[in-house]
Amino acid sequence: MIWNVGHAGIWNDTLSVLELENMEKAYTWNGDIALATKSEYIRANSSDSCLTASVLYSNSRTCSTTNYLYKSAYWYWLLSPYSSRVHYPFNVSTNGNLNYNYANSQSGSVLPALYIKSNITLSGNGGQESEDMYRIVS
Repeated sequence: MIWNVGHAGIWNDTLSVLELENMEKAYTWNGDIALATKSEYIRANSSDSCLTASVLYSNSRTCSTTNYLYKSAYWYWLLSPYSSRVHYPFNVSTNGNLNYNYANSQSGSVLPALYIKSNITLSGNGGQESEDMYRIVS
């Protein structure tokens, strides 16, 4: 699987998801596991009013309930770095806002994205409780 790992704008930008995706495509990495990108986090929202990065920089509480990648219990890193500071990756805060932090001095969670081949079978419904999480069956 080829993952887009290029930079993705700056904090408080007004770029569209398509513009962010094109920036992320500048550099790629080939592997089976990676972190979600800034554009993927934005695209994970089912509300049309939450499909721009600028909405998610502040007061995104209304967007968090419609984003399936939002996890209220913790904040986590995204793969996409800040444009002018590649050592400042973006992250998603506990309220759903997009932020960026200095990677080597901040603790945080990861939410890995996996490339699953078509012959893989999963069980579970993807919930946050251990009995509901996805499991690879075969």
